[in-house]
Amino acid sequence: MAPLARKNRRRRVRARCFLTCLPGRGGSAGEVSILGMPPLSLPSPPALTAEARHYFAAAARGRLELQFCQSCAAPWFFPRPTCPRCGGDDYRWAPVSGRGVVESFTIVTRAPSPAFRDLLPYVVAVVALAEGPRMMANIVGADALEVTIGAPVEVVFETRGEGRVPQFACVREDAP
Repeated sequence: MAPLARKNRRRRVRARCFLTCLPGRGGSAGEVSILGMPPLSLPSPPALTAEARHYFAAAARGRLELQFCQSCAAPWFFPRPTCPRCGGDDYRWAPVSGRGVVESFTIVTRAPSPAFRDLLPYVVAVVALAEGPRMMANIVGADALEVTIGAPVEVVFETRGEGRVPQFACVREDAP
């Protein structure tokens, strides 16, 4: 098959996969159907790793903590057992400022499932922390929909179920 034909075939397959996942097109909300196959049942999430348990335990106490490599001093997020920069497995947890800037964001206006319908609209953003790593989280607060790229933000903790998760709120800069 010629390269162009292969590329166009991939596009058609991707388009069919997308269309069969839409309600009224061979699937319903919450189901994933690929090329007319029956909907997939997705497994429940795996148990938390030791690193993730530490991260969420700190969040439950209202602290944003990151891992820092003992070999190269690099901080990282998301929690994992080895340094993504040097591969070292000797690290420490340390609290961070929780301040950062918005690098990218989207305002969600269509619920991905019925469970999110009452939350609309909401903002999902990529935040570059002052310490370096980037996090994806919601921007919350009365002025969340006014967020801009480069806006300063600070961490706040939102209760979800039995735990708390870090989210970010816009920082108001005082006018002179």
